[in-house]
Amino acid sequence: MKYQFLCSNHGQQLQSSPGRALSCYRDASEHGENLAFSGLHSEAIPYLGCAFESAEMLLEQMSLNVNHYALCFTESAVMLAKSLSLAGLENECDEILNLCVQRLMKVKSLPREILSDCLLRIHSQVNKALAVLH
Repeated sequence: MKYQFLCSNHGQQLQSSPGRALSCYRDASEHGENLAFSGLHSEAIPYLGCAFESAEMLLEQMSLNVNHYALCFTESAVMLAKSLSLAGLENECDEILNLCVQRLMKVKSLPREILSDCLLRIHSQVNKALAVLH
């Protein structure tokens, strides 16, 4: 399933401007995290979703900083997955984490140790989600 948290116009604007994508990522992450830390997970999801999509754009656009943006993309996926899980949306949580893994595996220039770190962070989130279910 393809999630779309950004409207198509906003997505196109960010796609053509890495600076705006970075700003959107930072702002949406901060606001979403604040809502999530306040226990407002359903309200946090749209913001964390925008951060997730913006981070993916940065991963695609910023080949010089691929390591940094791979970690940003992973962290945004983990935060979004946590809020989805805590909002009772387990299937969506799993899908976001799977999308993240699939996307990271496609980044040819990503060093193996960074990919490993990202996958470990995702695996940790999966284990936490499973622990909550049992």
